[in-house]
Amino acid sequence: ASLLHKYKVSFGTYNMFGVPSETLEEVWRTVDFNREIKTTYPYGGVFHPFPGTKIIEDAMVTGYIPSDFSLEYKFNPMKFNNPYEKDRMQNISCLFYFMCKSNVVYYLSKGLVKLPPNKLFKLIEKGGSFFARRNTFNVGFWRTFKIGWQLRKDI
Repeated sequence: ASLLHKYKVSFGTYNMFGVPSETLEEVWRTVDFNREIKTTYPYGGVFHPFPGTKIIEDAMVTGYIPSDFSLEYKFNPMKFNNPYEKDRMQNISCLFYFMCKSNVVYYLSKGLVKLPPNKLFKLIEKGGSFFARRNTFNVGFWRTFKIGWQLRKDI
């Protein structure tokens, strides 16, 4: 990352949270790593299983996913050691962009992620996408705002 910064090359990272057997402590280390390397475009999302992949087969064997899992499932069937972990990982993914970019948000998020997932977190996630795409694709503010306004129904 230091070479990329030295030559002013923008770069992004894509991070998955909630991979089978991952702990919240490991998720926080991922956040800290992204802050340390000062990624231009940090993105984080919750792992969603896809049938037929090696990781899913392994997760079925270890009990993280039901053995009858298929695309017919209407929700993410991942099992966590603590019932609150899935919610916290979802909240971290919503706040991830701003956690990586702002010290204030990072320190506030330590408590915020304990709240139940809600529309405010989704709105914050959309805001992070707004700024990241604006910066990544060098799109002007008003064009980005117009696209965001059109996508507001997704919140």
